[in-house]
Amino acid sequence: MTGLVIFGLGRSGSTLLASLLNEHPAIHCDGEILKRAYGRPWRHSLAPLLLRCPIPYLTLRKFMVQRTGPSIYGFKLHLHQARHPERLIPQLRGLGWHIRHLERLSSFAMTISALVARDTRRYHGKQNQIEPDIAPFAIAPDQFLSILRNREQSARRCREIAASVPRLHLVYEHDLASPDCWTITVERICTHIGIEPPAGPVTTHLQKPWSRPYSELVTNYSALVDGLPGGFRV
Repeated sequence: MTGLVIFGLGRSGSTLLASLLNEHPAIHCDGEILKRAYGRPWRHSLAPLLLRCPIPYLTLRKFMVQRTGPSIYGFKLHLHQARHPERLIPQLRGLGWHIRHLERLSSFAMTISALVARDTRRYHGKQNQIEPDIAPFAIAPDQFLSILRNREQSARRCREIAASVPRLHLVYEHDLASPDCWTITVERICTHIGIEPPAGPVTTHLQKPWSRPYSELVTNYSALVDGLPGGFRV
């Protein structure tokens, strides 16, 4: 059974990509399975072992999914969810897993998305879901810049790790930001894995968490943009 890994950082479109892949009948793509495993109380005693040796757990999960029918099993892996991602990614590739490195070019967009999601506790939206009414709020500039720099460093580390193995490189801005790209992106992934692409256009039940732009939700949005260090893109 083929396995695939969506590797990258949070707020880069990995949930959207997993949702699109799950529209294919031959694919079952989990979310942040390692994060969920560590978070379950009855597995707290196993967390240190899973952190050190997650491959047996992933292999078991892949086997269990295989029993239900899909021939392709995938999951999301964010950089911080592995103790040694620079070892885990090559190990998975050596075992036949296909690596999908997904990145978002704008560290600014990732950072403000993460902070708005944290402060509103709304990480994803769903179609026909009523959007909460919240008052606009400010984000502390010093905190924003600190997280922005950390995310930029993490993005560089992801690129270095992904570059060490054969992988399919996907960019949110080019491959996922517009619905017009979704079917083409899934077709690329299917071709890379070696399965038939979907018969028609792919879609998702997800939508952006807020219909309002972040410039309306964050009262000091313009000040955050103006305070960006050189080399960062909005």
